[in-house]
Amino acid sequence: MRRALEIGVFTGYSALTVALALPDDGRLIACDVSEEWTSIGRRYWQEAGVDGKIDLRIGPALRHLEALLADGQAGASTLSYRRGQAHYDAYYERALLLLRRTA
Repeated sequence: MRRALEIGVFTGYSALTVALALPDDGRLIACDVSEEWTSIGRRYWQEAGVDGKIDLRIGPALRHLEALLADGQAGASTLSYRRGQAHYDAYYERALLLLRRTA
């Protein structure tokens, strides 16, 4: 596993866990709307030395997922899913597109 996607970071515990499991060249794209709550996790990501593996994107996750798709970013290998019940179906559909490997 080299790439992961997390929708709903909150305080960053699961992002930390995923980043620790990724290889040195691995990347976690983590989407959340709260700068305040994710700042808690950022401190621990730095302390653990994995902050360089985490690409935190603040703002509506659907916007970030659409941007990833438009940028041709398909083929992520895992999905960590925690929050976002309000748009669950839309997140799920976009994430499937990002997870699907293209020929």
